Amino acid sequence: MKTASVAAHVVMKYITRFFLARNTILALILSALSAMLTASFVPQAFLLSPAGRAKWHADYPRLAPLAESLGLTHIYTHPLFALILLLSVLSLSFSCREQIRLALLRTFGDAAGVEGDGVVTALDVAGVSALLAGEGYRPVLRGAANRMVRHPWGYWGNVLFHAGVLVVIVSSLWIALTQQRGSVDLGEGETFGPGREWPTQELGLLARPFVLDRGVRLDRVEYEFLPSHGVKRVASELTFFDSAAPAASRGVAVNEPLDYEGLRIYQRLEFGHAFYITVTTPDGERSLVQLLLAHPDKPDAASYADYPDRLGKNKMLRVKYFTDAEKRSLNHENPLLVLRLDQSGTELGQLSLTPGKEGTIGGYGFRLEKTGRWSSLTFVKLSGIPGIFAGFFIICLGGALHYFTPPREAMVHPLPGGGARIFWKASRFPEFYREEFESLTARLTGENTDG
Repeated sequence: MKTASVAAHVVMKYITRFFLARNTILALILSALSAMLTASFVPQAFLLSPAGRAKWHADYPRLAPLAESLGLTHIYTHPLFALILLLSVLSLSFSCREQIRLALLRTFGDAAGVEGDGVVTALDVAGVSALLAGEGYRPVLRGAANRMVRHPWGYWGNVLFHAGVLVVIVSSLWIALTQQRGSVDLGEGETFGPGREWPTQELGLLARPFVLDRGVRLDRVEYEFLPSHGVKRVASELTFFDSAAPAASRGVAVNEPLDYEGLRIYQRLEFGHAFYITVTTPDGERSLVQLLLAHPDKPDAASYADYPDRLGKNKMLRVKYFTDAEKRSLNHENPLLVLRLDQSGTELGQLSLTPGKEGTIGGYGFRLEKTGRWSSLTFVKLSGIPGIFAGFFIICLGGALHYFTPPREAMVHPLPGGGARIFWKASRFPEFYREEFESLTARLTGENTDG
């Protein structure tokens, strides 16, 4: 039993030394920074629209597939990133324990190494202690020599700083493991029902499937453009409803996320026009097809999209549209839709449509029933965000204690022939507090002279 206890102690000592080693801490910091830097350069899949992903693959045909195969497009939900955070938590835990040990020693220990500027006074230990107490020094040790400290809580600044960082990292790890994100594109009047599967979602390693417990309807999409045709504002009006509560209407806009019933909803920059087309096949079958096309960048520029196999094998439906059929303005909406049907790479024909118009291509009939607007929304469910803010508060408190309340120590030793010798030092910024020591010296020696 004793041998096992000794072995456990040795192993624990080795683990502690490993996690407190400078090389270990540096490696963890560099690993975390490298992961975040990679995420800033490699597009994260959840933030990419289908068109954006296609463009990324077109621009980087070799890099994009490699990055996806390595999981670099899912950095924050990757097991390796979670492992880095977990090891950082262990390292900070050992570091916090060490900082607590040192703070306790400095606060309540004998501090045998308290050596600094010294002064001899005719006052006895009790008299010196009373004078120091009047200056805010608190006795922390009584014995052969009295040790007194001003602002002893300053010893705990490093403890709070490390504890705050630990809280932030633990909260970040919890978020990475349990986060739930879902993204959906909706046309005006369209509802995303409760329990419906997300077209795009991303889950933490320990997260349950992300399912909405209420429906959400996109009532209206609003957007504005700058004179230079840049996007000025994108906003959506939403209605939430379920069987247990009355419907609730809320608004969300770019840079103005919506918090609702534990969800955080973001308005994405993807938006445009939704086209509802009745398609009639050569066999006479009819169906209503919704096409969501991204908004053009300029009045005379078109927005493009391809729909492979939408109308059957080897058939490609190519679509483009202009916001204004006259190509004069982005604000004046009179959408012009142009359809092109290819079969095995051969063009079968083109057709231009405005609302209410119809035509045929290659035996297929197309009628543009109506148009509307659409936008892209991201729903996020996170637990752990309050821990991030709490951690930063603790970090700030620790920094304030460390820099604004540095302890000053005085060790009072009795002299054999009477009187006392006082050793004084400031734990940090000694030159800044030099006047304090000189003031104490003047009072101590002044009382000696008067006596």
